[in-house]
Amino acid sequence: MQRDIDLAAVSDGRLYTSRDMARIGCHDCAGCFDCCRDMEDTIVLDPYDMWRLCGGLKDSFDGLNGKAYELVLTEGLVLPHLKNTAVDGRCIFLNEEGRCRIHAHRPGICRLFPLARIYDGDDFKYFIQVNECPAAGKTKVRIEKWLETPRIRDYEAWLSRWHNLTRRSREVLAAVDPSSPSAQQMIMLILTLFYQRIIPGLDFYEQFDKAAATLEKLLTELGS
Repeated sequence: MQRDIDLAAVSDGRLYTSRDMARIGCHDCAGCFDCCRDMEDTIVLDPYDMWRLCGGLKDSFDGLNGKAYELVLTEGLVLPHLKNTAVDGRCIFLNEEGRCRIHAHRPGICRLFPLARIYDGDDFKYFIQVNECPAAGKTKVRIEKWLETPRIRDYEAWLSRWHNLTRRSREVLAAVDPSSPSAQQMIMLILTLFYQRIIPGLDFYEQFDKAAATLEKLLTELGS
């Protein structure tokens, strides 16, 4: 989710790379799950999240609709958001002890917290959201270890590409009639290409590259 922020008000004033150490270790949460409730619809699932979630739960994008996620209009695009319960808005995957039932294949936003990303062109940096996690006595952890994501350099390069692709999609959509067939086609194409057709068990990045080429062609046509 893209948003405008005052970095000085929400961070420790530093920007980090994944190779850096940051004071974010929270002692395995020590039974705390504050970040997993009052979620509303803030956990947007990107294509890599969905690929990882479908593989971990051994289900398809369509099969998890309504069970793991709900489709929500997000800044002009229809994207899946992690589902939560009616009880204090907690994540549907929390067990009775407040522990994550999908921890091994949890979404990227969950892995990132209490970090966030700030983008600058084709690059981004991490920063600590100092007002988000209540845990005291945090320890230093290397960020790439904290994220627990294989092929971290490929993943980070992909994040930048996905960020720019969705940004460009929103720009193109903002310039056309949102109810037009071409706009509706693009909105549905993003869901189809990057979520429905991404197959668990096959290389994610190869599949994404093919899908991106199709969308980029459409964006060029609509933007011309």
